[in-house]
Amino acid sequence: MICAHALAELYSVLTKIPEGLSPAAARLTVANVPNRVRVVPPTIGAYQAAIDRCAQRSLRSGSVFDALHLVAAERKGAAALITFNRDDFARLSQGDTLRIIVPPDPPLVDFTVLP
Repeated sequence: MICAHALAELYSVLTKIPEGLSPAAARLTVANVPNRVRVVPPTIGAYQAAIDRCAQRSLRSGSVFDALHLVAAERKGAAALITFNRDDFARLSQGDTLRIIVPPDPPLVDFTVLP
């Protein structure tokens, strides 16, 4: 599962990186994500919990987006969170409630979506 906010972040990254996708190609890729994973809308409570977690740790700016993904996963009972940014999520975690896994780079799974 992924937090619905990840769809906007995915579009942002795909269209920003050097040699990234065109906006139209990124839209098609993002539109296919719900066919591959369950997309969970974050609640107001999840946003508040993410903000609280960042404020308690004196974290600023985009850390709140990482916290939102983490809180959403915790609330849905996920066993693990997969990320290339282990340290960013480790500082936001609540102990051992959720394993943080770093996949090989590049991932062994092909996430390429063809139009």
